[in-house]
Amino acid sequence: MGVLVTVVSLILAQSPCEADWPTLALRLGGPGMVTSLESAVREEALYEARQVGFCPIDDERAAKATATVDWPETGALTLTVSVPSGRSTRQLSRTLDLGSVPPDGYALTIGSSLGELLREARRELPGLKAVEPELAPTWGLGVALGGEAFTGGQTHGGADVFLRRRFGARFALELEAGVRFALPTEAPSGTINALSVAGGLHGLFDLLQLGRLAIAAIAGARLGWVRFEGTARTPATGTTSTGWLSTLRAGAEVRWATRPVVFFLRLTAGVPVAGVIATDGGQRVTATSGFEGGASLGVGGAW
Repeated sequence: MGVLVTVVSLILAQSPCEADWPTLALRLGGPGMVTSLESAVREEALYEARQVGFCPIDDERAAKATATVDWPETGALTLTVSVPSGRSTRQLSRTLDLGSVPPDGYALTIGSSLGELLREARRELPGLKAVEPELAPTWGLGVALGGEAFTGGQTHGGADVFLRRRFGARFALELEAGVRFALPTEAPSGTINALSVAGGLHGLFDLLQLGRLAIAAIAGARLGWVRFEGTARTPATGTTSTGWLSTLRAGAEVRWATRPVVFFLRLTAGVPVAGVIATDGGQRVTATSGFEGGASLGVGGAW
């Protein structure tokens, strides 16, 4: 696993920069910088720099900006982003206290904090643009385990595959398709089982982007085909009924990126526009109706 992560990191580190990305040199130093941590800190810092839209280079004199991590022997670290401006230098700085961070979290904490400072620099320092750059549309493919519970009585669980495309820095569209199996429902004359095949289209907008963490708002719709099948006890006979289920839904997604894989947890609430009802002897037993609550846990390629 360690070899795979290293190979992936090297591939990402050598991937081409966008033409409009400003160049950035990274300087690590200070008496507190441990040699065994320097490589990990550099890797995290360069990853965050690319996420913000900087192109890392080694030549500090040729770089548009310089990011410095100064690690003293004791006390808080100092993070600085500086940009030459005429005969002067404009810069932003912040301190970072690692006192409450375990040693194995130093590199990630430093990288995330430097990423925040670089985002601020893109907005405030001359020559780095007034706004964050738009990221090129990218595609992502993944799988998720998910389920829905309806106040009408049905509880479904299954899996989805999804295709997601990002437009710009914060917005994405996702197309999904999957299958659901229902928990058996006891009826007076036997047991009712259900199967659903459905697809959905959702829009996602990132409300918060903090390093590898993102929180997005979701809105969309899901359309599916539902089949109820009764397993009767003698002398009753079982029957099968089918119908369409359509739901309007909204919710939130928490996403965590770990080069080049993205993990997410999603919670939604929905209102079925059309549902399917299962009956026994003319009496309603269960249905995909009322309100819908959903959850899914998924993984996909970076988008």
